[in-house]
This record gives sequence, structure tokens and C-alpha cells, in this order.
Amino acid sequence: MGKEEKVILTVQMTSLILFYLFGAGVITFVLSVVYRSWMNNDAWVHAIVIAAIIIPVFLILTFVVTVIFVVTIKEGREVEKEVRL
Repeated sequence: MGKEEKVILTVQMTSLILFYLFGAGVITFVLSVVYRSWMNNDAWVHAIVIAAIIIPVFLILTFVVTVIFVVTIKEGREVEKEVRL
């Protein structure tokens, strides 16, 4: 693996980790909104409904992005092997 490939792999992995952090931040924010609405007795049912929609969507989105990155990395390595042969 050359220097360019290592840089590309590093950028891809960094992007994936940043997306995980973003997804974790969104889920944490939604859960904190549910907690605050529960403690303040302020439309907590609506907060739970919104959380029940947003959290699975972000988990599915995280799974899809992970699969895309893994397939992209595998395809890149296979093409690199073919070019070397």
C-alpha cells in the first residue's frame, strides 16, 4: 500500500468516525430532550414519539454509511491488487 492509498484510507476512516460521533451526538441530544421534557412535565409524550422516529433512522443511516464505506474500501483494495498484477 502506497502513501496515497494510506492517506485515502485515513481520510475515509476519519470521515466514518466523525459520522459516528455526529450520530451519537444526535441520539444523545434527542435523549436529553426526552429527559428534560419528562422532568419539566412538558409534552414528554411528543418528545418520546419524536425520539422513537429519529433514533432508529440514525441507527439505520449509520449502518448504511458503514456498509458503503466498507464496500468502497474493499473494492479499492481489489482494484489496487489487479493493477499491481
